[in-house]
Amino acid sequence: MSFNGTSVCVTDSRKTNITLKLPDGRKETYSFLFPSMVVGNLMIGTRYIEAQGKGTIINENLGISCDFEFHPRAWTSNYYTNRVDMTVKDSFETAVVKIEGYHTSKIEA
Repeated sequence: MSFNGTSVCVTDSRKTNITLKLPDGRKETYSFLFPSMVVGNLMIGTRYIEAQGKGTIINENLGISCDFEFHPRAWTSNYYTNRVDMTVKDSFETAVVKIEGYHTSKIEA
């Protein structure tokens, strides 16, 4: 956790695992590395909470993954507010599809 005078940033570097039992009885395990969470405008202005930075979701059984990045809001423009970019990769780490957009409205491949 860090504090810079106007915001608090919380980062968890641990990997989180979730195992799902599928209808056919098989199990799939997913690993998550989460981006940082920021609480901003603590002193003045309207407070906000947003994800910032990079993260990854990995299907441990198939080896496919999704790298994503939540962009921090900009001071002078709303272009990056709520913006997320994602890249889905196959088991050979080859990019299969790129997805981008705003997690509060529209995300496109």
